Amino acid sequence: STVQDSSRPGVGRANSVNLLRDSTSKSLANALLLKEEGNTKFNRGAHREARDLYTKALQGVSGYHPTFPQEKQTIATIYCNRGAAYLKDKDYAKCVKDCNEAIQILPDFIKAYTRKWRALMGLGRIDEAIDLLALAIEKMPGEESFQEDMQKTQEVEDKVQQIKYLLKNRKYGEAKDNADTLLRQIETPASLLLVAEADACHGIVPQSLEKCNIVLKNKPKSSKGLVTKAFVTLMDGDPDSAVLFIKEALKIDPDYGEGKILLRACRKIQREISEGRTCMSRNRMENSNSNSILKKALEHFTIALDDDNIPSKTPLHSQLRVERAEVGVQLRKFQGALSDAHVALQSNPQNVRAWVVKSQALIGLGRAKDAREELKQIKATWGKNKSQIKDAYSKVDFEV
Repeated sequence: STVQDSSRPGVGRANSVNLLRDSTSKSLANALLLKEEGNTKFNRGAHREARDLYTKALQGVSGYHPTFPQEKQTIATIYCNRGAAYLKDKDYAKCVKDCNEAIQILPDFIKAYTRKWRALMGLGRIDEAIDLLALAIEKMPGEESFQEDMQKTQEVEDKVQQIKYLLKNRKYGEAKDNADTLLRQIETPASLLLVAEADACHGIVPQSLEKCNIVLKNKPKSSKGLVTKAFVTLMDGDPDSAVLFIKEALKIDPDYGEGKILLRACRKIQREISEGRTCMSRNRMENSNSNSILKKALEHFTIALDDDNIPSKTPLHSQLRVERAEVGVQLRKFQGALSDAHVALQSNPQNVRAWVVKSQALIGLGRAKDAREELKQIKATWGKNKSQIKDAYSKVDFEV
C-alpha cells in the first residue's frame, strides 16, 4: 500500500506550500514539506524513516490547533500516515492512537477509520473494530468499503467465537480445522496466538511455538504472547519453563487474569509431577518396591492427569500416561498400565518409553507373544537403532 498527499486536492506542491505560508505559519509549511518527504520514503518501503519524518513534522506544529480546512487536512493526514507506518511495523496500539488524532481533527477521514480498523483487528479487539465500522457507516453511508470491512470482521468474529467454544468443550480436532480457516482469513498476532493454542491442544507443538515466536519477535512484551507460549510449553511437557514465561508476562501486566489462572494450573501440574517422580526415585534408591511409595506416585500422576487443561493428544498427556504406566507395572496393575501405554501411543506411535512399558504390561498379563510380535515389527523399521527397543525385545523374547 502507499500513502497519498490528501492535503492537496488539485493543487501542486509549490502552490500548496505557498498557500500554507500565506494562511498559516512557517512551521505548518515546513510540516507539509516533511510530510511529502515522509510519503516518498513510505512509498519506497522505508517505513521507519517515513515515521520519523512524520513525527518531526508533527513536532513542528505541536500545540497548534488548526481552524482552516486545508490546515486540518494537512495535520490529520500526517497523523494518519504515521499511523500507516506504525501499521507496517505491527505497532498496532500506536497506529490506533494516531488514527484517533486524525479522526478528532477530521471526523469523516476515511483512511483514518480504515487504518484504525486494521490496527484493532491486529490487536484482536474485534468488538471495537465492529463498533468503529458501525460509526463509520453511520457517518459515511455511501462508502462501500466500510460495508465490505464490516462483513469481513463479522465473519472473523464468528470464527473466533466458534474456535473458543470448541476449545472450551474439548473438541480439539474441530477447533484445529476452524483455526486453519481463520488463519487463511486474517493473519494478525491475535489470530496467530489463537491458532497456536488450537494447534497445541491437538498436539502440534512445534508449529504452535513457531507462531508464538513470530508474535513475540515483533512484540517481546506481549503478555498474551508470553502466556500462550507458556501454555504451549506446558503442553509440550515442560511446566518449569511454562511457569517462567507466565511470571514474565505477569511482570508486564500484574492484573492479567488469563496468566494468573494458567499459573495456578501450571503449578499444580508441576507439583504433582515432581512429587510423583520423587516417589519413584525414592523407591529406586531404597530398592524396596514399596507398595505405599508406589501408590503415592500413582496418585500424584493421576491427579496431574485429571487436570482439565491437558488435552489427550498433547506430549504432556502422553508423558504422564507413560509415567503412570511405569508405576502401574511395578504395582502389578498390568491392565491399567496397558491402557495408559495404549493412550500414549495413540498421540505418538513412536514413543519408545510407551512401547517398552506396554511390553512389560503384556508380559505381566501373560501375553508375551503379543509383545514380541509388536516389538519385532518395530525393531525391523523405525526402532532398529533404538537400544531401548532392542533391550525390550530381548526381554520379551526370553519370556516367550
